[in-house]
Amino acid sequence: MRLVCVLFLSILCINIADAQLVYSGQAYVNNDVAWTGINVPHSSKTSFFFINNSVTSVNTANYMLDAGDEAPGSGNNNLDGQTVTGNRFTWNGVNGSSVITHGLFVGYNINCVIKYNYLDKVPYGIIFKSGTDAGVNMTFTSGGCAYNITKNGKFAVRGKGINGVKVYNNTFYGFEWYGIYISTNMDRVVKTASTGWKIKNNIFYSTANVPCIYMETTGSYVGFESDYNVFYCSATTNHEPVFRIGGTIYSWAQWRALGYDAHSVVVDPKFIDITNFVPTARLNYGTNLGSTWETGLSTSATWVVGAAPITSNQDAVWQSGARVYYTPSVYLTVNPESLFIDRMEESTGQFYINSNTSWIITSSVDWLMVAINLRSVENGVTYETQRFSGSAPDIGAFEYMENNASGSGDALVTLYASENFSTSARTATVTITGTNASTKYVSVTQLDNTSNNSTLGKIIKSNDKIIIKH
Repeated sequence: MRLVCVLFLSILCINIADAQLVYSGQAYVNNDVAWTGINVPHSSKTSFFFINNSVTSVNTANYMLDAGDEAPGSGNNNLDGQTVTGNRFTWNGVNGSSVITHGLFVGYNINCVIKYNYLDKVPYGIIFKSGTDAGVNMTFTSGGCAYNITKNGKFAVRGKGINGVKVYNNTFYGFEWYGIYISTNMDRVVKTASTGWKIKNNIFYSTANVPCIYMETTGSYVGFESDYNVFYCSATTNHEPVFRIGGTIYSWAQWRALGYDAHSVVVDPKFIDITNFVPTARLNYGTNLGSTWETGLSTSATWVVGAAPITSNQDAVWQSGARVYYTPSVYLTVNPESLFIDRMEESTGQFYINSNTSWIITSSVDWLMVAINLRSVENGVTYETQRFSGSAPDIGAFEYMENNASGSGDALVTLYASENFSTSARTATVTITGTNASTKYVSVTQLDNTSNNSTLGKIIKSNDKIIIKH
């Protein structure tokens, strides 16, 4: 029996003119053991986004998300820079030695942004791959794998003939074989080591005495860095991790003698539970990796189809793992940081502001207007009160709205666009300026009038108050 794709929030847009492909707010459920997965078309250069979806399957081979290639070919690099964020992958099949289900696969593409995903029981977790028969590997110069959670797979992350991948602030729990597996692409004639990997600020929690990091060859030493991680093995008395290089197992002391993980620690993260993987307290063992990597998963983040997980910023002392405890100091974050809006009149897109300070929102263009839902908590119930930035209009009274708004605290922001009559997509920038907080930006793209897409985003229509129980 086969059951495919239960759709909760319809967002699937292809904008041929701008070569944009967006899968967002969809739930895929498949009960076919031979399912080949979600196969992303990429015959030409495409800006691909896979955002806030869920994928559930039982297939024993192939893929859950196939967003790349297995070998050199004409489609290579056509999905460079792709964004895969806020998704939940759940594998419910029967595990065994022959099971090779690839969860999140981005082979033969570079600079991919893989963030805020949850992989539950996925056999082969997140896979990066490249390599030619002449022994030439691709190299990441940006992007990477950050703030993801993997649970009970055979391995969490795999690098196969690919260079320069950054693996930052993830939580890897209960891997059967390895936490991270770095190797050549043994499928090619000339097998060249993966080099330049950076592994920092992660949590490796092993429930069996298996290597947290496995480098197939010493050739991967080149440019390799591993530090500021938290390790814990519940299967040994001293709870120290082990590592593997080639055919040799290295103890914690031997691994550190090679110069790796000098600032890392062996500490029980004391997760509150092994579903959400929130540490009991902050794990202040990380290092500052810069503003590109400062926004992690909130301790209250969940995965709901069509909604981005809540995020929290690192502060002066960086934490390890995917979850970040926020501090009472001033903070201002927005999520997501990019939106796509349909071409029609009053088409909408939404983003969340998570803040404890006042802020001003400004749209850079007149065709994009702002409305806000300010959130408050009373007696344990969260209320969201809708307020338009101009006089509160009737639905459809677009002309009464303005391209700026102000408020404080948490908010749901809805952007309303006028119709795009052009044959070209148009863009805007929404600026969120906070009091004593760094300025945030949301980039907005409205599709051209040749596109035939469903309205993007969820419209909240209320004149008074919406009660949302959490």
